Amino acid sequence: MNLIKIEFRKLIYYPAFWVLGISYFVLMGIVIKGLNSFKMQINSGGVNAQNNSVDFGSMGIFNFPDVWQVIAYMAGFFFIIPAILTIITVCNEYEFRTFRQNLIDGLTRGEWMASKIIALLVISTISTVFVLVLVLVLGYSNAVDTNATIVWQKSNLIVVYFIQILGYLSFAFMLANLLKRAAITIGVFLLYVYALEPVITYYINFDLPMYHIRSMIAPPINKLINQDLNMIVEPQVIALALLYTATFMSITFFVVQRRDA
Repeated sequence: MNLIKIEFRKLIYYPAFWVLGISYFVLMGIVIKGLNSFKMQINSGGVNAQNNSVDFGSMGIFNFPDVWQVIAYMAGFFFIIPAILTIITVCNEYEFRTFRQNLIDGLTRGEWMASKIIALLVISTISTVFVLVLVLVLGYSNAVDTNATIVWQKSNLIVVYFIQILGYLSFAFMLANLLKRAAITIGVFLLYVYALEPVITYYINFDLPMYHIRSMIAPPINKLINQDLNMIVEPQVIALALLYTATFMSITFFVVQRRDA
């Protein structure tokens, strides 16, 4: 409890924490809720080209049980906000010498690390609960069938979502401790996660850590052709994501233990 108090005392007085945190939940809620009324024009091309309208609302994207996959997948696009928040708060520890002051005040490196891991777990849990609430509210608002078996059929995806966001935050946490400069770390994070890894994965046909974690929940593309979403996350996929996350944490712990205050 003492570690929790220390960590969140730092965060609640930090304006960026509130700005990014509130933006994260507001933007996610607005964008996901707006999907139901989103329409897209598609030009078929060719000599007899026609403009066809794709109405997401008429596809039943928020009907149970597919709503679990739709919202969990879409929420993944917002991982960047808590990841940046993690990077900024950790880098500030080094920039403003808070890390050194904590050690002088008697906190061990292990306790400092534990306080950060607790913060990552809390942020991941809050985000997961928010996504769960979105699923249930939007699902029941648009439900065709509210039979409990149908409603909770794909609820395991909420656990997969938790593993995803924890993996993202763990990677951001590792980079922040390695580089210690917020601007540089954010740049490296964006370049690696959204440009470098996808390109490398395409050419070597192997899921690198962040690409693997992000692709655990497949895009609900079948909804565009009015098909049900039949998705199963294999145990080995979850195990590999947890292994990657544990590796990020282990590297971070090694760096923190070896680093001069």
